Amino acid sequence: MDTATMTQSMGGAAAGATVELEKLIALFTGPNSADLYDRHVAAMQRLCRNNAAGFAIRDLPKVQQVLELSVALLKRGSTGFVEPLCELVGTFSKPFIRRTATDEFKMLNHITSLLMTVGDIFRSPGMPPQLVAVAAQTISTFANAYGNRPNALDLASQHVEAEGPQRQYLTNQGLLGKSGVVADVIVALARSALADREPPTSPSARGGAPDPAEQARALAAPLLTALLAVSYNAESCTAMVEAGVLQCIAALLGRGPHADTSGATVELLWNLLEQAPALARAALSRGSVYEAAVSLRASSPGGASALDEFGEEPDIRPLRGGGGLAMALADALGGLLRELLLNGFSKADKELRNDCMLVMGLLLEDAAFAAAASYSGVFEALIAAGTCPELGSAPALVANYALSTDVLDHELRLLVWAALVQGCLRPEVLEQAVASGLVRVLLLYVSPGEPHPAVRRWNSDQLATLRSGALSRLHTLSPLCPEEYERAGGPGTLLAFAGSSPGATHLEAALRHLHRLFSMVPETRDALGSAGIIPVLLAVVADTVGSGGGGGTMGHLAGERAGNGHGALTGVGSLQPEPVRHFALLCLTALCSVHAENQRRLRKAGGVGVLLGALEKLRGLDPLLPAPYAVAVLDCIWAAVVPDRKSAAKLLVDGGMEALLGHLEQGNKSHRPIVLRVLSDLLENPRSHPFFHDWQSDLNKQTAAHLLLSVWMEEDSLRGITGPDGMLANTARPLAGLGKRTKWLPPENVAYGNMSPAKKETLSIMLDALPSEIVLAKIYGIFKVLGFDACPYLDPADHAVLAAVEKYAKFRQGEVWRAIQAQFAESGVKPTAPDRARLESGIEMSESLAAAVREAQARLLGRAQEGQRAAEARLFEGMRQQARLEAEYRTIALQEKTPLTLAEMRRAKEQKSSMLKNSLQSFQFQHGEDD
Repeated sequence: MDTATMTQSMGGAAAGATVELEKLIALFTGPNSADLYDRHVAAMQRLCRNNAAGFAIRDLPKVQQVLELSVALLKRGSTGFVEPLCELVGTFSKPFIRRTATDEFKMLNHITSLLMTVGDIFRSPGMPPQLVAVAAQTISTFANAYGNRPNALDLASQHVEAEGPQRQYLTNQGLLGKSGVVADVIVALARSALADREPPTSPSARGGAPDPAEQARALAAPLLTALLAVSYNAESCTAMVEAGVLQCIAALLGRGPHADTSGATVELLWNLLEQAPALARAALSRGSVYEAAVSLRASSPGGASALDEFGEEPDIRPLRGGGGLAMALADALGGLLRELLLNGFSKADKELRNDCMLVMGLLLEDAAFAAAASYSGVFEALIAAGTCPELGSAPALVANYALSTDVLDHELRLLVWAALVQGCLRPEVLEQAVASGLVRVLLLYVSPGEPHPAVRRWNSDQLATLRSGALSRLHTLSPLCPEEYERAGGPGTLLAFAGSSPGATHLEAALRHLHRLFSMVPETRDALGSAGIIPVLLAVVADTVGSGGGGGTMGHLAGERAGNGHGALTGVGSLQPEPVRHFALLCLTALCSVHAENQRRLRKAGGVGVLLGALEKLRGLDPLLPAPYAVAVLDCIWAAVVPDRKSAAKLLVDGGMEALLGHLEQGNKSHRPIVLRVLSDLLENPRSHPFFHDWQSDLNKQTAAHLLLSVWMEEDSLRGITGPDGMLANTARPLAGLGKRTKWLPPENVAYGNMSPAKKETLSIMLDALPSEIVLAKIYGIFKVLGFDACPYLDPADHAVLAAVEKYAKFRQGEVWRAIQAQFAESGVKPTAPDRARLESGIEMSESLAAAVREAQARLLGRAQEGQRAAEARLFEGMRQQARLEAEYRTIALQEKTPLTLAEMRRAKEQKSSMLKNSLQSFQFQHGEDD
């Protein structure tokens, strides 16, 4: 068939469908045929047969009119329309047909209006259950893009194809949101949930007819399926929560684990908590319920509707418990979990149980739900499931078949631990968990010795996962109950575990836990420091070469500890991953910060050499990339070595000053503030000054003072502090310079452009925490400690820069005064006369000081120019003298070639001797006395 014939055929089919719809509407509305219901039914069935593949989008307004007319007749009691309406609504589950390429874009409002009319079926009370079920199935199919719902990865991607299931899915979800049909489905779901409270009636009482309450209860399954299909979209989830779906979920969970709605209800709640977490938790936190009757529409969006004639929407306030939504959900979900822990032995029961646990973990992040769960006694069953059989059995709460070693019960143990630790943020739950031995159970999975029989029952893979889970839970739990943690032997267990050469993943988890414990409970530093944790941590740091990326076991303590509590460190020749070494350094920093005894222990254990070795290996890092590990090394040296005088002295003798200055010169710029902080504190001791002055760069032989001034000038050039003449460019605000940065893209930013998002985030965190002002302040502090006149080897130009460095603190005070003045001006507050005078005097003093510094810089630079001119004059004078001597030599050489008398030869010899004597005089550039 050629194109013209196809076009004519399609046009004829479209015209035929339109004529058929117009005749059907006329049949409904004609004065002579309005009561011929049998003909109406037959015409509708014929319409559905002729359009079995779906309706055209351009015909949907007339199809919607047919649907509204037939629904209105059904509401008046014409039961013969049930079957044709089911066929008609079922046809809507087929893809709508586009007659032209632009139909879908121009006529999307037709689909939205049709969905609103379908929503009328859900809103209206007394609708036939089979029609409601078919409508729910239609909504489900439409929401899933006719069975082509894309996976989560496709939905998360930013790229949307012009054609395909992803675009169709997003379009359909948007149409459902605009139509408001989601709230209508929740109305019908609320009626189904309310039917659970109606008492059953006997068959004789209802004359053999089906039980209406039972039929209403059965509708919950298809309605939940429809809502579940919509719940993968964040906007639809928001609409569901606003319409009161959480209240319906709480009621449906009460049907028990074996109801056909339990699985879909739990999954729907899971999706809501993931797609609309803030709104769902806000509904719980307010302590009241979203009333569905408030959010539901009383009339159709198009204006007045026949809905007003046929009953009211359901009052679902009886679904609300006495304690609000959080309490209702806690009671329902807790009851479901308790039932499954006792009687859930099948695979389906265990899967539902684990889904409930996962949802419980998400809900426990909300304080209102956690309080309700604690009041309802949910945690008693969770504690029993999390501590049995390690500490005995609790048959009244947990059955033995829930404590097996299969995959689902292994997953249950991890989920229960996570939920319990989340609940332990409440004091009453923490007290109950501690009394039940939760901490002891978690430590059983960390202990490196002979495992407990209940621990030994797991296979190696399961045990490794449980060990990681236990370490993660202890990370949160131990700071909440440090006394119980210590009574249960937690410090000793962690120390033994870290020294038992565990895998890199477990060792990193243990070090994370220790770091949090030291930070949250500083008292534990004494116990673990005396127990010997410092040598173990040093072994982790020492077992490195560069930035290893592989796994392996850590260096361990050779032999037993001697009487002084320390032993020799030996490595096993393997490499620790960088995150493991990073957290070992963080633990050492936390242990030794403001703790003199632990600083002494670190020195006795050889920690200075280990940290110095780690510092020297930082040379292998890429200077263009930030390295959190390098910051950890420098921070550990600052906290653990520099405060101890003997450790600082050993660091200097072993080359620590050279390593620090070398990293300042060649390392990444984001590391400069921490290096300068270490140098500033290290130079507080006057004995360290010679090490500073004796340093020379391996690159260009510059001194340490020149290096600091070059770092200062880098920021100076970016701000424009110093003008082209070498003096302060802005005496009003010296540190502001020209008022704008002269460079916007530092060279290293080119390398940052191709970073992964994770590395970019790390970089932004590091740079935000280390502003350039810190660099200037630290350089000022170092020169203040050294003495501004302690570097005579600097030339006058460097002294001109040093003059600005010397007044940095005063310039900063002037900036503070100006900031205060600006705040007063912005807030409209007028300072008192004394305050205003103080502000003006502070600003004036800063400006006067800047002018004085500029004059001093002018004198220094002028002296430097005079010295340069004098040196240049001496150079040219020497060149002229050399030229004269060379001319005399040439004259004498010419005379030697001619015969001379004895007297002439004697005179020539004397002249030559005199000339050679004068020509051998050396000369050098001489500086003036004032240089």
